[in-house]
Amino acid sequence: MPKGNKEAEIQYRVANFFGIKQITIPNVNFAWASCKIPKYNKRGDLERFDYPFDGIRHEADLITINGNDYMNEIECKCSYSDFLADFRKKENHITKYTRSVYYAFDGELYAVKKDEIHKKLNDKFPEAGIIVVNKHVCSIEKKPKYFKVDKIPIEVKLYLMRIGCHKWWNIHSCEAFDE
Repeated sequence: MPKGNKEAEIQYRVANFFGIKQITIPNVNFAWASCKIPKYNKRGDLERFDYPFDGIRHEADLITINGNDYMNEIECKCSYSDFLADFRKKENHITKYTRSVYYAFDGELYAVKKDEIHKKLNDKFPEAGIIVVNKHVCSIEKKPKYFKVDKIPIEVKLYLMRIGCHKWWNIHSCEAFDE
């Protein structure tokens, strides 16, 4: 299966795992996120705009926003080399709203590379959690550390939801995953 299909399958399964209690959005490119938050002075006049993702250059494979307005990022890894490549990038997976980061691995990959994955994360990103994705079940193998972050302001939440609406899930292409 090409990486794109495997990644889409992992995204689909993780989204189902978190369920409808969370807003789940695939492939959020923060470098392109031009979301702006209006700031008003004491008289109620518009003073300026804040750009919460200014300077952030990474793309999240999947984000979730929980009912308390906290965002989690999930990096979907289809191969061990793809996982290792994350640690050669200058960007980390943190924004001012990222409460936690998970790495989601295909179950077969995780079974073969479990020890190496844990060692690499312990060395490079011990705060990250691990989700293992199998055909019919996802499991959290390692809970992430929660970062102290801001809740997502409504303007940012609406912006991210707009991105999600543009990237709606194609149910018919995902049905093949359940065969």
